[in-house]
Amino acid sequence: MRPTTLLVRALNAVLSREPWAQERLAVYAGRTLLLRVGALDLPLTFTYAGLLQLTDPAIVADVQLAIPTPRLNQLPAALATKDPDALLALVHIQGDAGLANALAQVLSQLRLDPEAEIARFTGDIIAVRVMAALKQLIGFGQRTQQHLQANMAEFLGEESGILVSRDYLHSWQVQLQQLEQRLQALEQRTHLLALKG
Repeated sequence: MRPTTLLVRALNAVLSREPWAQERLAVYAGRTLLLRVGALDLPLTFTYAGLLQLTDPAIVADVQLAIPTPRLNQLPAALATKDPDALLALVHIQGDAGLANALAQVLSQLRLDPEAEIARFTGDIIAVRVMAALKQLIGFGQRTQQHLQANMAEFLGEESGILVSRDYLHSWQVQLQQLEQRLQALEQRTHLLALKG
C-alpha cells in the first residue's frame, strides 16, 4: 500500500470516529484540498460522506492546508501531545474562507492518535515503525535544509563574494568610521591653514 493511500485511510478513520466532523465536511463534497506537509503534497477531494479521497494533482485546490518545512520539527511533539490546538498552531490554512473555517473547526476538535490509526490498517509493530520512519524523515529533511542553508551562505559569503559576513561588515564599518574621522580632522586642518594664510 502506498504511503499516500495509507495516510488518506488514516485521515478517514479519524473522521469516521467523529460523525459531527463528517457532517461538517460533507457540505463541501466535490471541493478540493491540498494537504502540504513540508515538500509532500497530497491533493484531496471531499466526498458526500464527509471523507477524503485522492484526486488529480493538476486540479487547483479550493483550500490549502500546509505545515511549512520550518515547522516540521515540531510536528512529532504536537502529535504526541494529542492536543488539537498544538497541531493547529503549526498549520497554515488559506483559500476559500468557508471551507478553511470548517477545516480549522474540525482540526481544533479532533482527537488525534496517528499511531493508533495506522495500527488499525497495518498492526502495532508496523505502525510504530511507520511513525519512527516519519520522525526520521522529518529530521532528515530538516538537517538537509540546515546544511543547504549553511552551504549557500558559505558560497554567497566566502566563495562568490556576493555577500559578506557580519564580521567583515563590522570590520569594514570600523575602518570607514576611522577614515571619516581622519577626513574630518584633515578638513579642519585645511580650514585652519586657509584662515592663517
